[in-house]
Amino acid sequence: MGKYWSDAELIVAVYFTSRGFTEAAVSQILHARGFRRSYDAVYRKIKDIRNKHPVLQAKDQDWDINAVDLWLDELSLDHQTVNHLICCSDLEATIAAKHGVAESILEKLERSNWRWMA
Repeated sequence: MGKYWSDAELIVAVYFTSRGFTEAAVSQILHARGFRRSYDAVYRKIKDIRNKHPVLQAKDQDWDINAVDLWLDELSLDHQTVNHLICCSDLEATIAAKHGVAESILEKLERSNWRWMA
């Protein structure tokens, strides 16, 4: 892969990182989907995106999930394609478990589900 990231790569990287996956886990997810990005490349890209788009951060420096979801929809890919890219399958669950983040991801997802009920 070159210097420039496709919107598909950005969507996968930002979505999964914002949900609690580590950069190493995201690198593995990208690799499984046919993209070649190292841990360092994912780390730098996420840092760059957060610097360029401070609206994606909540006040506690965590991700603002609502802002992330809106930002993902503003990229060039259609909504159905975005949904396909952010689908969490057994593969992503296995990667999360391997990296020791599965439990914290589930907790974060549970907390974010409450935003729809409020």
